[in-house]
Amino acid sequence: MKVIFIGSVLPEEECGRYKGYSTAGNKMQLGLLSGLKRFLNINDLIVLSYYPIASYPIEKIIFIKKHIFDCEIGRIISIPFINIQFLKILTQQISFFITLLSQVLRLDKRKTVILTYNAFIEISWPAKIISKIFNIPIFCLLADLPLPSIKYRGFKKIFSVFFFYATRLAIKNYAGLIVLNKNAQQFYASNLPYLNIHGGINPGDYESISSNNEIIDLPTKERKILYVGSLIEYNGIETLLNAFHKIESKNLTLHIFGDGPMKTLVEHYSKIDDRIIYNGLMHNKSILLMQRKVDFLINARPINSFISKVTFPSKILEYLMSGTPVLSTRLDCLLNEYGQWLNFIGDDPITMSSDIFSIVNSDYKALKTKAIKAREAIQESKNWNYQAKRVLNFISSSARN
Repeated sequence: MKVIFIGSVLPEEECGRYKGYSTAGNKMQLGLLSGLKRFLNINDLIVLSYYPIASYPIEKIIFIKKHIFDCEIGRIISIPFINIQFLKILTQQISFFITLLSQVLRLDKRKTVILTYNAFIEISWPAKIISKIFNIPIFCLLADLPLPSIKYRGFKKIFSVFFFYATRLAIKNYAGLIVLNKNAQQFYASNLPYLNIHGGINPGDYESISSNNEIIDLPTKERKILYVGSLIEYNGIETLLNAFHKIESKNLTLHIFGDGPMKTLVEHYSKIDDRIIYNGLMHNKSILLMQRKVDFLINARPINSFISKVTFPSKILEYLMSGTPVLSTRLDCLLNEYGQWLNFIGDDPITMSSDIFSIVNSDYKALKTKAIKAREAIQESKNWNYQAKRVLNFISSSARN
């Protein structure tokens, strides 16, 4: 079987050069592709991509040239496009269609499948046209979901609404979905076969980091809680700040890494409460090391938001790989498989504040022992090699039906 992967993946050394890329999204694509590479022949995995960059004038580059990157996952063909709002999607669609067509014409169509990363129309439309013309099965790894935007006005609002409904319609036209939360399939395309994978981890990311297996008791030491992620409403950052500010303990500090629309609020709290420390952005390797050095990690997503119901918090697997105790709200997607490894907290400021204080003052040896067992379980069952094999089996069986 030959797999044509279409996404927005870059080699690690390219990440961070421009605004507009997603660290978590790029890691997921690289992880899956590295896993697929283990089970496919070197010429059976073709990777097409667009360069994820913020549109002009946020980034002062109007024309993105074609790039070919040779990296550990193989060759990535990055398409050319015009980096101006509205023209951007159209030129990406045209480039993807031409590039995909040139690849498909060389292959045995009966042994080829197309796998897209997300279903946004710059990728899904040209992929679907090629799929129809040559009768090639097409599948989607649905990581980022189409959500209606409320922040735009005027023509941008109209375009946003069109983009939302066009992407939702595109999802329904796949042969199958790989989702991070089973509710995504039920909400967007309940008639399609699906595989629920929650994401994955790349063991290579942790090879250079000490294992930190020792059980440590902290009777008097300052407790450090770490939050890593986008500073955005649906991640519960405002509730977390409010809850932590209510805790009356001088030995507890909250360290925040990330960027986003709520950065100003985080900076405000860091000024009025010196236990809240905002650190901005940091390289991923340094973040992974920091996750092992602190005492607790925290996920504060609200339970009842729509995004929480249809997505999976990508940081959870990374957190659990640290061997550090993890505090988390009781998201539905975490209760069954991950409940035994997490320390649950409420998702309103008062309950969250009380739960955090109670957990950080409990038996740390027991919490650390549980965290280390969690790391062992996640390393075995959520590594990208294992997940890629599941994806290939799903695609192979669904394509035959």
